[in-house]
Parts: sequence; C-alpha cells; structure tokens
Amino acid sequence: MNTNFDKQRFGKCLKYRLTDRLMVMYAIMALIVNLPMMMVAYTTGAITFPMMITCSYTMFFGIVLANNKFLDTLLPATALEKFTSFCAAVAIYVAAIMAIVGSTTLVLSIIGWQKDSDFLNIPMGYVAMAVFMVMPIGVIVGNLRRINAQSAPVAMLAPMMAVFALVFLIAAFKSLWMLLAMAAVGLALWYLAYRGYRRRQVS
Repeated sequence: MNTNFDKQRFGKCLKYRLTDRLMVMYAIMALIVNLPMMMVAYTTGAITFPMMITCSYTMFFGIVLANNKFLDTLLPATALEKFTSFCAAVAIYVAAIMAIVGSTTLVLSIIGWQKDSDFLNIPMGYVAMAVFMVMPIGVIVGNLRRINAQSAPVAMLAPMMAVFALVFLIAAFKSLWMLLAMAAVGLALWYLAYRGYRRRQVS
C-alpha cells in the first residue's frame, strides 16, 4: 500500500468514522450528559462556564478508540490517514454538540439572567483552547495497550478531571500567556496522541 497521504483513503476512513455505531452512540451519550449543564446557565446567568465543562464530556470519543482497537487496525489506510480521519470525525461531532449546547445555553442564560450573579464565567476563547488542549488526553489514554473495553471509561475520566482543574486555573490566571501556554501544551498532547496511535497500529 502506498504510504503517501491519500485523499480517497482518508475520505473512506472519514465516512466510516462518521457512521461508526460506537461513534454515533457516544456522540448521543455526550450530548445527553451535557444537557443538565444547560440548567446552570438558567439558574446562574453564566454562559461560558457550562460550555467549559461540556468540553470534558466530548472525550467520550476516547472510549471509541479504546473499544475499536482491533477493527481500527484493520482499516486499509495508513496510520496518519486513520488518525486524521478520526480527529476530523470527532471535530465534526464535537462542533455539533457544542453548537447545540452553546445555543441552548445562550437562550437559557438570557431567560434566567441575574444581574447580581458572580458565578464563574470564562471567555469563549479560553473555552475553545481548553477543548483543543483536553481532547487529546482521552485519545492518549485510549491508545494505551492496557486500556480495553472494560477499562475504557478511564479515557473519559482523565480529560474530565483536567477540565475541572483548567476552570479554576483560567479563572486565576487569565492572560495572553495562559492562552499561549494552553496552546503549546495542546500541540504537545496532540503530537503524543498521534505517536501513541501510530505505535498501536504497528504493534
């Protein structure tokens, strides 16, 4: 098989990812789990805090990798094509989830807005960077050899805890340097995620 990046193979992998039963199932589960967070916006008036917390649940997709290890290895494509198609599919599903959660959260926050609310609010730029930084953690955990279908939920718990820590770090150190540090850490984590995925494919 040609090891150069092939758009047709990538397209076929992406189509498989988007229609994969596990991917669809966990996307629906992620959305359902996010729904209660929308009520936080209604009761507190905060808009971005619920959005920040919801990014942790997007790593239900780390469980998909952990459960699909055998079938994923059999896909007729290179490790890079399979990894990028997975990332693209996750990005599409996450964008849809965040759009639903975000629009509903905005409406609820307007309805229940309280002028005297001092509930933690986080700029949307930090929310987007938090998503970028946290998502590869679940992928890294899902790539580990000892992670299987039974221990797969660890791939969700790890990024979830990271998000809760980020919420308070961002609130305490909101600055351009914090944003740049998150971007640098995110890039490093994505690189490690790909290295782990490629090693898993070879082994």
